[in-house]
This record gives sequence, structure tokens and C-alpha cells, in this order.
Amino acid sequence: NWEEIQIEEESETGEKVSSEIRIPGIPSLALSAVLQDLCLSLKRAGSFVFPDDICEEMRRETLLAVLSHYNQLLEETPEDAITQPMALQLLFDVRFALLLLQSSDKVTT
Repeated sequence: NWEEIQIEEESETGEKVSSEIRIPGIPSLALSAVLQDLCLSLKRAGSFVFPDDICEEMRRETLLAVLSHYNQLLEETPEDAITQPMALQLLFDVRFALLLLQSSDKVTT
């Protein structure tokens, strides 16, 4: 699910140049599936009765695991193999995970 964004800029000669880029509108299927599996596992474990500090620790550990995975993915992928759409999706996924899993008292946009 990609959204098209129109960008208008002024060139060095002063003429207006417009271009269109596509940006992701939703997290990747892989990230969505992992988060859904985690939610189902936590629900089965009765996470609704967990103390707040335990929930906070689970959010923090999940965020660290997601960020570590994306970091490893970037380290193992040759730079020339990362396309613009792939980079945009990775960036979207990381920002999504940060907003979703960051401590509620630290959320900034």
C-alpha cells in the first residue's frame, strides 16, 4: 500500500520542477506479522494482568530486537542492492516501531 506524493521544487535556473515519489503507507508485511504474533502470544500469556513495569520492559526489549534486526539487515545488504523503495519501507518500519513501542512518556513525533 503505497501513497503517491507530488513534490514541486525550483531548479537552479529558476524553473519549477515537479516529481512524484511513492512512499509506504503501512508497515511491511514482515513487521506486521511479527508484531501480530507477539500480540497473540502476550494475550495467551495473560499480559493484561502484567504489572506496568513488566509491560514497559517487554516494549523496550521488543523495540531493541526490531531495531537490531533492521540494523543487521542493513549491514548484511550491499549498499547498491538497497533501492529507494526498500530504503523508504525500512525507514517507515523503524519509525512505526519507535512510535508503537516507545515508552508512552517518551513519545515525540
